[in-house]
Amino acid sequence: MLFELDEKLFYDHIKKHHLVLIKFGAPWCRSCEALEDLLEELSEDLFDLVKIFEVNVENTPSVADEFDVFTLPTMILFKDGKEYDRKTGLHKIDTIKEWILHV
Repeated sequence: MLFELDEKLFYDHIKKHHLVLIKFGAPWCRSCEALEDLLEELSEDLFDLVKIFEVNVENTPSVADEFDVFTLPTMILFKDGKEYDRKTGLHKIDTIKEWILHV
């Protein structure tokens, strides 16, 4: 299970780490669940490169609103505290890994 960030932790972590991937999702979203399994595997493989967390849009709607998250799941890649890139929907693990490695 990915570590879920609330509003305070969200801002702390995107500023603390060089590269952070945030998965925005909800418990009722099946694609979000499937994506979480892939991201858990990637978080182990790429631990030294990227930190991966999740934001539950139902528990932390202010963060989802601030970053215009309208589609679930949405992944936003933050570099040095700023949004670098984003992807929506479910993707293959290799696609996500390549996306992260090309930052």
